[in-house]
Amino acid sequence: MNESGAFALLATGPFAAYHPAVSRPKPPQIDAAFQDFKQRLAQVEGAHLDPLTATFAELEPGVTKMLGGAFDLQRPEHHALAFMLGATLAMRLDKDLGAFWFPNRGSGFGAAMGLSEAVAVISPIEVAASALVRGRPSDLDNVLRDLRSLVARATLSPEAAGSGGQRLEPRDYQRMFDPGLAQVGCLDPKAIETLMNSPAGQVRREIEDAIGRAPAQLPDAAKAQIKSQLGGALAQLDAETPLAGHLPRAAGLCELLTWVYSARASSGLAPEELWREVIVPLLHIGAPAQFPALDEDDLADIEPGSEALLVYIDVVPFQTPAADEDGLLGVFPIQSAGPIIPTAEGIPRLIHVDPSALAPALAKFDPQATREALSRFNAHVAAAGGPTLSSEGSQLFEAALMLIENLRSVVQAAQQTGGVVCVRRATEAEASSEAALHLVKQSLTAPRIILTG
Repeated sequence: MNESGAFALLATGPFAAYHPAVSRPKPPQIDAAFQDFKQRLAQVEGAHLDPLTATFAELEPGVTKMLGGAFDLQRPEHHALAFMLGATLAMRLDKDLGAFWFPNRGSGFGAAMGLSEAVAVISPIEVAASALVRGRPSDLDNVLRDLRSLVARATLSPEAAGSGGQRLEPRDYQRMFDPGLAQVGCLDPKAIETLMNSPAGQVRREIEDAIGRAPAQLPDAAKAQIKSQLGGALAQLDAETPLAGHLPRAAGLCELLTWVYSARASSGLAPEELWREVIVPLLHIGAPAQFPALDEDDLADIEPGSEALLVYIDVVPFQTPAADEDGLLGVFPIQSAGPIIPTAEGIPRLIHVDPSALAPALAKFDPQATREALSRFNAHVAAAGGPTLSSEGSQLFEAALMLIENLRSVVQAAQQTGGVVCVRRATEAEASSEAALHLVKQSLTAPRIILTG
């Protein structure tokens, strides 16, 4: 698939069943870590301090005693203390501001907290660790104060009064901030180098000019949104400084611009779980000549009406071993991966990967043979006395086959052009604007027609 099809497959339709849970209980480690902190605080300071009511300035002497010296995240006991202090901050956010947890793969903890009355994403463990690195746990009081002010401004604003008191939920935060979708793409390294060496003001002018020349099918509202998103962010940077000079502070913006400027081929976007649990396994299973025998225990594990494709993936072993089943998307070895754009913290959104991890499986994969193999597998289960499997997921199967063909096209593009293969992570909100961004990209790369008298 060329880059024009990048937005053709999103987390809708056949992928809906693979959307990660939109809410989940508070991580169980938080309560346990808070209780550990409370117990250790009582040992060094006495039982008069309650971590849920005392200020962090009041807790700081006790934290300093627990550290026993300068904070070092490489020391296991200091790492544990950072987690305990972060858990305490999380408990305070819950108690004082009604903050809730939501899955967020952009956080090193895999989850973050949000507020109902105002938009704010807080990673308590990372915030606490940063305060300890600075040697000032009392800075966490400033975090709480700033968030209280944010909530007050949001709830007292005229916009809040006109909204009828609508409150944000974990589902809203996950859509906006959790980079749970992924795609594989081929980037042009020369385009990346040119972009990073271009002054921010020049990039802003190019983006805004491309928005103005975008095709008519891009609505004015979408143009205004993209201009605000990209042009507005670029306007906050020093116009004469190359983008590379704004790293890592502007890493997120540079990652998005890198995708817009340099993506030459890409797969569709799909939930990471779908890549790991369906697409990559199907690629490596392919179309075996024979299937494993099914005994009574195997058949008992198959519920009547189960999706045939999922049972196929669960029962049939890989015909081609995966390079790293624990790696990125279940195939790309972590040790050979790295950020395309240097980031200060958090998980990068553009990660270069080694395409050779896909080569053996792609060389053997035959879509038609795999389609026939799935049909033979249904008969294999029935012949063993198993239940009837559902074929309702054929749309999911066809979508998975299409994404595998996308992978083949991306790898071929990289081989033919010397491009860099990467995994891109995106949120649902970002995916919804992918089609509009593509139209801007078309304008950005299209030749200009200059009329002369």
